[in-house]
Amino acid sequence: MLTRTLDITFEGFIAASTPLLIPSFSSRAAIPDEIDIEMAIDIMSEIITDVSLISAYDIYHSKERFPKIEAQNLLFIDSGGYECSVDNNLTDIGFYKPSPNNWDTQKHIEAIDALSTPVPLVLISYDHPRQRCSIDEQIRSASVLFAGRDVLKEILLKSSSNSSPIDIGQVSQNIELLYEFDVLGVTEKELGATVLTRMKNIAHLRLEMETRGFEIPIHIFGSLDPITTPLYYLSGADIFDGLSWLRYSFGKGELHYINSKGVVDKGVEMTQAQIWVAVCRDNYYALKELEEKLKSVHSEQDISALDYQNGFFKSTYEKLNSELGGVL
Repeated sequence: MLTRTLDITFEGFIAASTPLLIPSFSSRAAIPDEIDIEMAIDIMSEIITDVSLISAYDIYHSKERFPKIEAQNLLFIDSGGYECSVDNNLTDIGFYKPSPNNWDTQKHIEAIDALSTPVPLVLISYDHPRQRCSIDEQIRSASVLFAGRDVLKEILLKSSSNSSPIDIGQVSQNIELLYEFDVLGVTEKELGATVLTRMKNIAHLRLEMETRGFEIPIHIFGSLDPITTPLYYLSGADIFDGLSWLRYSFGKGELHYINSKGVVDKGVEMTQAQIWVAVCRDNYYALKELEEKLKSVHSEQDISALDYQNGFFKSTYEKLNSELGGVL
């Protein structure tokens, strides 16, 4: 299997180890009206003591109101590309979402420079959905951004075209240029139209990196759920983040509409905001439980640790291996 564990170190300190499931925060997460992004981070910071992800976009547009995060081991600062997008899809189901504000490279830099926290940072390279360029240009821009900054450096690689998925072959051709980075990120949606295609692209990327003796974590943006996250981990990815934990109710390996399942689980006397907070707390602990299951899969080299889908993960992994010619 392509599962593994990697330590993420900063100045000699092990800040986290993979597989890593990161609860993400975003102003586009469709949270209840009574709770803004700053309040959500404050509330959930009471239980999140290891790793989380916030957006540089939200830091910039929140100004001085942005909460201070201190009681964590590692903080990912996202690129802002998702928040400035006007696109919606089925995963955006939920409450009101604010219209996107302006976003550019200068605002990104101002947000980073304004952030004050003792927590080690993983800084993710700038992204804007309407600004596309080649893989090598993205690498050069990221290098300029990270120069002189005391952070862990994550490059987010995107497709050079809005109309096609990312070209994994082109990424492979530029792997030598990626040696300066600590984490390699790609978005789930840009890996292909089907989950199997995405799994194959992750596996191809991971195998190519191993061939070159290049070992850094692969971060899949937008995958944080009980189904796709294990599938991508089996395919060779290491880090996963997303907003589903803020949008749905997790339970028995499935996702449920938070306003219906939450009422059943938490009671009809609670307000919408109270239900949301209670469900999100439960979801966080469910993520930690899934993280442990993935670690067991690796340590025991046995997919049966993921026993909540009646053989689905094992059969899908076998299908992936068959598609790749039995190399796994």
